[in-house]
Amino acid sequence: MTKKLAAILLAAVLLGGCYAGAVVTPTPFAGQTETAAPGVTRLPQSGGEITIPMPAEPYTTHPLFIRQTEMSNIYSMLFEPLIAIDEKMLPAVSIANSWEFDTESDSVIVRLRSGVRFHDNTELTASDVVFTFNTILDSPDSTYYSTVSKYILSAEATDAYTVRFEVKKACYAVYYSLSVPIIPESVYSGVPAQTDITPVGSGGFAVASMSMSPASMVMVRNTYWWKKQPYIERIRAVGYSDNAAAISAFINGELDCVPTAIYTTDIYDGYSGVSCYSYMSNYYDFIAPNFKNAILRDVNIRRAISYAIDRKSIIANIYISHGISMEYPFASDLAFNNTDIPRYDYSLAAACELLEEAGWTPGEDGIREKGGKRLSFRLITLRSDDNPVRRDTAAMIKRQLAYAGIELQVETLNAEQLNAAIEDGAFDLALTGYYLSGSPDVSFAVRTGGVGNIMGYSDAVCDGLLDELDSARTREEYAEVYGRLQQYVAQQLPQIGLIGFSHTLLHRDSLVPTGINRDLRVYENIDKWYIDKDK
Repeated sequence: MTKKLAAILLAAVLLGGCYAGAVVTPTPFAGQTETAAPGVTRLPQSGGEITIPMPAEPYTTHPLFIRQTEMSNIYSMLFEPLIAIDEKMLPAVSIANSWEFDTESDSVIVRLRSGVRFHDNTELTASDVVFTFNTILDSPDSTYYSTVSKYILSAEATDAYTVRFEVKKACYAVYYSLSVPIIPESVYSGVPAQTDITPVGSGGFAVASMSMSPASMVMVRNTYWWKKQPYIERIRAVGYSDNAAAISAFINGELDCVPTAIYTTDIYDGYSGVSCYSYMSNYYDFIAPNFKNAILRDVNIRRAISYAIDRKSIIANIYISHGISMEYPFASDLAFNNTDIPRYDYSLAAACELLEEAGWTPGEDGIREKGGKRLSFRLITLRSDDNPVRRDTAAMIKRQLAYAGIELQVETLNAEQLNAAIEDGAFDLALTGYYLSGSPDVSFAVRTGGVGNIMGYSDAVCDGLLDELDSARTREEYAEVYGRLQQYVAQQLPQIGLIGFSHTLLHRDSLVPTGINRDLRVYENIDKWYIDKDK
């Protein structure tokens, strides 16, 4: 499999972006004051135990080489990142409490918080940070953190609490690539990627006991934690073969919560003592127009297609309201999003007007024609018997575009066939998706030759804006250029965005979760969760 196809399949760039500038004013760490949630008259209660799911057969217990979503979720409470990403998708203090760009060299200076201790009571220092990043840079097997190498050349400890990173791009989004869990060199030195050693981090919970056959963990409060102690006292993780088995266990009362990506969770909301907590994922589906097709190179044709798609209807009827309309590959909750960019809310009238202006008029069967040629496209997407969502979405889009006089010939392909067709450019339109990270960097999707630019889109103005981003050294500079990039992408519409997906945490009414910002980090703020002993 080529690197390009691997990126398309993973839909990926799990870290990304760039930062650099003068001294940063980091986003403060939220949640340090003890206040009741809106509408809640009493403060959170301390104590209690909950049970959560984990994989029955973890690929590894090494935090830098995990490959399963469930392990990433669990590790978000065992390990802390050098720099956190907050609910506004901005870099925030964590193990690092300040950072700045050295204007005399292509390097970032990161200063660590003193007094941070690992679960074994050893102090976290700059040497552990350097060891962590060298482990990633030296290995091709770090699935979630492999893109660190896109931004970081090397790391050097200049004293016990300071690290100098030599960077490839002296720009703002490099700080997103530093959102990596820091591990103790004394524990992980010489440990292979695949291992079953007990995880040791610096997070709010520590592993008290662990078994690999069958897989299970018992986690307790980390008494050495530099932050306020979690409310929940003890967490048990039990292994299940898959998410369906975990949900079944939850319904049978074996688990207190289970994160899931399935769309039918509303049925569980009616169960006695069960609640659903919705949170955004990083999954984004879109239609890729092939720029080899001369008709699709006409921006008004792409705009007409976008106007003719009723995203709200697709979300309501196929995804059962588990998602939001998302017309571009920009995270919806990024703090410096441009709110004035053009929108393509469903408008059949607007779609038809654009097509008329382009000279496409309805034929006898309603499909538009121009110069004897029908306005007809071949759309390819993934065929999956286990998950027919893409197939059903393609079928609904076919019906919607027909109202505008656009014919779609939908072809569902297996994964191998789909990848081959995309690699060869053998399609007009492709219904597919990305896994977007918390990074604002979208160069992989819209830059000429970008690893995820399956459209074949190439635009000098867009590339120029991306180049400007690569040299924007402050949050303000980056936000200004980013706003112009969003405006341009919205006008040019190199891809036709559809949906950003939401996931669900099924939980007991007695468990009060909060602060779930994204998938892969479901338990990141579990120190603020508590058990309501009155329920």
